[in-house]
Amino acid sequence: MNQQRPEDSIARDLAKMARRHQITRRAALAGAGATAATVALAACAPGGSSSTGLTPAKDLSESEKVITWDNWAAYLDGEEDASYPTLKAFEKNTGIKVYYDPEAIVGNNEYYGAAEKQLLAGDDIGADTMCLTDWQDAFLIESGLVQKLDLTNIPNHANMKSELASPTFDKGREYSMPWMSFMTGIAYNKKLYKELTGKTAPTGVADLWDPALKGRVVLLSEYREAVGLILISQGINIAEVTEDQYMSAVDLVAKQVKDGQINTKGQGYIESFEQKNAVAGLVWSGDLEWGDEYGFVFDSQGATLNTDSFTVPMGAQHKANVEKLINYYYDPEVSAKVILGGVVFAPPVEGVQEIVAKSNQELADNELIFPKAGGVRDKLQQFRTLSYAEHSAWNEAYNAATGV
Repeated sequence: MNQQRPEDSIARDLAKMARRHQITRRAALAGAGATAATVALAACAPGGSSSTGLTPAKDLSESEKVITWDNWAAYLDGEEDASYPTLKAFEKNTGIKVYYDPEAIVGNNEYYGAAEKQLLAGDDIGADTMCLTDWQDAFLIESGLVQKLDLTNIPNHANMKSELASPTFDKGREYSMPWMSFMTGIAYNKKLYKELTGKTAPTGVADLWDPALKGRVVLLSEYREAVGLILISQGINIAEVTEDQYMSAVDLVAKQVKDGQINTKGQGYIESFEQKNAVAGLVWSGDLEWGDEYGFVFDSQGATLNTDSFTVPMGAQHKANVEKLINYYYDPEVSAKVILGGVVFAPPVEGVQEIVAKSNQELADNELIFPKAGGVRDKLQQFRTLSYAEHSAWNEAYNAATGV
């Protein structure tokens, strides 16, 4: 049975606060919880055992003009003051009220772990759509935990960039629709980095192990990005990475943690930078405001590339409303407004760069948003697809090494 979403605003806020508390606590508990969640997911999935056999919840979109949208931070225009101009325009044009939560997702494992029981039962998790990373979406899709999208309700999906249109885990993008793509690189506090090292900027991952930065280096809690970039810096193709290569890189991380070089903050690294505790580290491309205070560089060998995508959980009751939302954001003009509104990630929609260039050429030339062929774009790598057993073991090894 699907749990009914509370309709009054107070009940909604309380429900979201409770779920957010679960996620925060999950992040604090770290390794064991995240690994347990992954193992549980693997157990119910094809390749683990069998599909859940769940059926989608009844769609109440016709009578209930609402959407609850869970996302990561720094992913929508107007987030700083919660003005959300593109979202407000959608609400005005459609009459659909969107409850947007940019604090809901702090990590893929953490989010899944907090919603695990409801997802496995096909119950309402409190979100009509969520933008998790595609490797996590692959698990959800193969496990039968998300609904099939009606692409006739999303005609603008034709505007999707061709390289994102048909991944191996979701041919034709019938269950997931990209929201934003992101890269992992090296962030640094310009002033502090120069004071401590005497150098203007790091040139690669190896610079993070400079003794002058002891205790001031941070890493992501997502091993595909953190260990993935370390492997790339060593000249290893992460699309073909072996277990021995991966574990060797994890051993390097473990040594740096043991020696006190890494002050592990997981996904809390933004706050760590703001408090001046972090001076440099491996971060996602759009999470800090690059400019006078912070710099961002790519390792000379390249960077990781990942995509966060919309999915609709089996227990969600407003799928048609979500499809309208996706279609809206796949309009190049709307997608361009998101970028012009301060989002420094790569949009999945064709034609956005040309529209942005009319208002802001410097932004249109930013390779964090529009990677160029012949430049960064040619050096981007995606982590190979892992079996459930591999993911569990590799995740556990990284958690043990970092204490995340």
